[in-house]
Amino acid sequence: LDDSLTKFWGSYKVAFKSAEAPVTQWLKENKELACLVLEKEDVEAFLTSGGNVSYIPENVNRLMSSSNLGDSMFGFAGKIVASAAFSEALQAPIKALLSSPKVTMKELDTCKAACRAVVAAHRSAPALSVKRQVMCTFLGKQVELVVQDPNLQWECVLGAGLKTLALQRGLMQKLAHEELLEIGGPPAAYAKEIHDDVLADYRTCRRFASELLTDDSLVSFKDMLQVMEENKDTFFLHDTTFRLELAYAAQFADA
Repeated sequence: LDDSLTKFWGSYKVAFKSAEAPVTQWLKENKELACLVLEKEDVEAFLTSGGNVSYIPENVNRLMSSSNLGDSMFGFAGKIVASAAFSEALQAPIKALLSSPKVTMKELDTCKAACRAVVAAHRSAPALSVKRQVMCTFLGKQVELVVQDPNLQWECVLGAGLKTLALQRGLMQKLAHEELLEIGGPPAAYAKEIHDDVLADYRTCRRFASELLTDDSLVSFKDMLQVMEENKDTFFLHDTTFRLELAYAAQFADA
């Protein structure tokens, strides 16, 4: 029965481009059949989730491990769940660093070690080895990045926190377009002091970017973003998380 339903499902999904749409529609049309090999409770949880499968990880994992049908249908949901679990696990060490009384290289190294341990604990998840979209809070905005390396993901989340805090406290040079935007103040509970060596690579990259962006011919956010994009490989040599600045600037260039 499981194999027959899996083949039935396989012939149905080929007409769809997305992964989620055919699952929802097929389950609505064939719910009774599907529940012969899938737990009804888990199917109901998926159908009522509204696509927010990261909120029902246990249901998704049971659906995937229940049968060939479940594995075939809910692989996309499993990737979302695994990515969300990884992102959530990274928050604890990074928040601990940012909320410490002061950020020194010692505290930074401890945070990095904890993030690497999170990567090691989640390394077996296939979702972390493919390109995926992740969100970072940078300068008060949600910016979207495309990453594949899980280590780059935590570096960007960490960089977003440190750079935002440093800019809020006036510890780092703003780029030309950032001077025109309201960044806001830091949370009261966050670090009051960040040692210079923690910010060294960020500052080097920003000095180079600032020199490029002071050209009087750059009169719009779009102009500035173009210059930054043209030089991004050089930026990344100094600071791999400079893609945060690129994604941030792109929001205003598109406005």
